[in-house]
This record gives sequence, structure tokens and C-alpha cells, in this order.
Amino acid sequence: MKTTLNLLVVEDETIIAENLKRILINLGFPNIYIANNYDEGVFLFDKEQIHIALVDINLGSQSKTGIELAQYMNENGKVAIVYITANSDMHTLDKAKITRPTSYLLKPFDRKVIQSTLEILVYNEFSSVEKIKLKDQSGTTLIDPQIIDYIKSDGGYLEIFTPEKRYVYRDTLKNILELLPETFVQVHKSFLVNKSKISKVKGTYIEINQEEIPLGRNYKTNIF
Repeated sequence: MKTTLNLLVVEDETIIAENLKRILINLGFPNIYIANNYDEGVFLFDKEQIHIALVDINLGSQSKTGIELAQYMNENGKVAIVYITANSDMHTLDKAKITRPTSYLLKPFDRKVIQSTLEILVYNEFSSVEKIKLKDQSGTTLIDPQIIDYIKSDGGYLEIFTPEKRYVYRDTLKNILELLPETFVQVHKSFLVNKSKISKVKGTYIEINQEEIPLGRNYKTNIF
């Protein structure tokens, strides 16, 4: 998944913050801001348009905590809060609940947990932001990727199939795949499919909404 959302990481340990930044960039979040304390977090939140804040609950010896920073952000804008913590005790979590976080990440970090947490968050909170833009001579069309069944490449053009409509515009499978969530995979040199829409996989084809899409031998590992 590739996204234009801005993420703020607030973590007092620089090594941990940089490690998390690398993971996020590899997951398709290139716009990362890092703060090491409450004041830096406030400064970046006020200066940039932050969509998601990953905030360490305990900011070391700082006088103000990550929970207080989350309270400030909630009072001064709209942001999705994901808490970072090494502790899962109920007292800490109860204090954090008042800021209405969307999720928690436990240290040490697990890349797969981070990936699934953020994919669900982005889909639930920012689906309108993440619509893909299709531009042609008639203008720009916004499409929610989740309604797409499959995409076919044909002579420099892409045909995008949804249950209701077929869209055609000039681009490549490689380019559009970078804009789509990870539910989309390539199954043939000329086809991408939305894995969540697959109803049947049999031999050399995939079935989606009673349409048969070829499954290339070199792409079978993308499905299974």
C-alpha cells in the first residue's frame, strides 16, 4: 500500500523512533515526522497536517506524557491516535482510553502487526482520502479501490472493472498497483485482481463475479 497520509511518530528513544520510521516507509508510508517529546509533538502537529499519530504513552523523564499530547491533538484538530507502549497493564490503558485511540502497538514492534493495524485504520478512517484518481480528457474520476473487482491492461490502457461500471484510462499496471492496497495482486502479465473478490481459483483461471480471469503460472504464489 502506498499512501500520501502524514504520520507523526512521538517516541523519546531515537533508535526506536528511527526503526519504526523505516518500517513505516517500507509499508508504503513515506511521509513520516518524528518528535522526541511533548513540545516537539505539539510543534509538528500545529505545523503539519497530521493524519495519524503514533504516540509513546511514556515519554521518559518528560514532564508531560503521550496521553497529554494526544489530548492536545484531539482538542486542536482531527487525528487518529495509535499508542505505543511497552506496558499492557489495565491502569495505563484505562488512562489512555479517554483520548479515544484507534489502536495500540506493543514494544518490541512486530512488522506484521503494524501493517495490519494501519491497513485497518486507513480503511476505516481515511477511505475517502485513499480513493484513486483516474485522469483522462474528460476530467478526474475518484474510485474507492474496495469496489474494484479486477484491472486489465490492454494496449497502453487500463480497463477497471467494478460491479456497476467499467472505466478506461491510459496507464500501466505497475503504476496503478503502487496506488492500491495490498488486497490487490498481479495474477497475469495483463491482470490485477482484488483478492477479497475472488470466488474461485481453479487451474489456470480465477473467478470473480462469474468472470474468468487468467492465472499465470509465475503469479500463483501471489494468490496462495
